[in-house]
Amino acid sequence: MRCARQSVGLALVLTLALAGCECGAMKTGGADRVATQPRSKDAGPPVAAQKSGPPYDLGAVTIVWAEPPPLEAPTREIITQWAETALLEHPEFTAKKAGGIEVSGKTRVAGGEARDGSGQVLGSVFLELAMTTPMGTYTSSAFIGEALPGKAGLGDELPAFVHTIVDEVVHALVMELRAEAAEDEALLGMLSADDAAGWRPAIAHARSRKLKAAAPALLKLLGNDDREVVNLAAGALGVVGDKKAIPPLIDAGSRVEPVDRLPVLYAVGEIGGPEAIIYLETVEKNSADPILRNAARNALERARAPRP
Repeated sequence: MRCARQSVGLALVLTLALAGCECGAMKTGGADRVATQPRSKDAGPPVAAQKSGPPYDLGAVTIVWAEPPPLEAPTREIITQWAETALLEHPEFTAKKAGGIEVSGKTRVAGGEARDGSGQVLGSVFLELAMTTPMGTYTSSAFIGEALPGKAGLGDELPAFVHTIVDEVVHALVMELRAEAAEDEALLGMLSADDAAGWRPAIAHARSRKLKAAAPALLKLLGNDDREVVNLAAGALGVVGDKKAIPPLIDAGSRVEPVDRLPVLYAVGEIGGPEAIIYLETVEKNSADPILRNAARNALERARAPRP
């Protein structure tokens, strides 16, 4: 049993509840359950001992308990070792060295029998990691609840579950760093790869760079099942300005609730052109949702504005 509830803040954080969720709300996959936050503008000065880009020497990795764990949980030292090992499996990091890039974090692990009387054994893991490099500060976090295979108790299943989450959070953290450092060709590779953890940061950087070559990959992502990925890709297409994106954007907007159409309307308005204007006029005229009408009106003004 795995259920998901998504919330939006400075970073997207996915929470999976342990009890009381409908199976129809389930989501799977690392990208659905790991959230990253791009570098902070007020991250402070770069780490003086490090060069400006990866690979970096890995320094101290420190993880603390957010609250006391159950007896079946792996120790803090083991979780820290798992994080170190996972980091060193990526080419962005080399062997641990004093003065290297430091990674800090906190975690919470819990487990027990489901309250719905099903007899399922549930585990939950919260993990947040942060690192500061000369390129900026990055965070990655996950709060996951999942039914474990065991029925009689937590046994070995809880440590294995924790290990999986550690690997996923580390991977998402490294993908953020990788997108920041990637040349355009490598960034296009991240957009086209079958690695959902890399899509969000790659989309963000394709958008900030106004990378027109990213349009085909972004168009493909409009068909993704993850609505957040679709919305991010739509916003990036609006900045890239590819008029071929108008029909796929309209289709993407037709498959969701009104509130989720706002990024699509923004993108269509930014791209502009006759097809965009007709679509936005239709939405403004026929939508019963005042928020949607207002968004269509604003996008329409942009679509009609002279292009430089």
